[in-house]
Amino acid sequence: MSDELARIERLRRSHEAQRWPSHPSGDAATDAGSILELRLAEVALRLQMTRDDSSVPATVIAIRHGLQAHFSFEESLGTEVFRKYGGDSFVKALLQEHRELLSRLDQLREMAADLVEHPQQSREGVAKAFEDAIALLKRHTQLEEEVLEKAENDLRHKAN
Repeated sequence: MSDELARIERLRRSHEAQRWPSHPSGDAATDAGSILELRLAEVALRLQMTRDDSSVPATVIAIRHGLQAHFSFEESLGTEVFRKYGGDSFVKALLQEHRELLSRLDQLREMAADLVEHPQQSREGVAKAFEDAIALLKRHTQLEEEVLEKAENDLRHKAN
């Protein structure tokens, strides 16, 4: 039971900590850090804070690499816990959302790269796509946290 509780605590810390910025070094990103980075990129695009948007595709690639490593960590360490406390359908949805988030990041990178090539085009569509990805990642993280909290509470209750 203490191993399972330690695993849950490790998973929860991986959601809460903010390591910023992500780097394409293979380091795992955190959910919170990735949300922050996506929001900063979205705001920069929306407000045209820079004349050179060429850093945005690289930022999205770094976020994607970091989240992919985070998802791998989560899937290797947490699948058993998520299945036990959330059920098979939760695990299936969780894995699908991981794929969906990575796909959306690929789309964001393409959209941002297109914006670099055509700076006169509207930024609103790209900014909206960032907002949508952020909302999905936030919702995804909240659902994971709810199951992890349930698991942690159950284990602590059984320990007493």
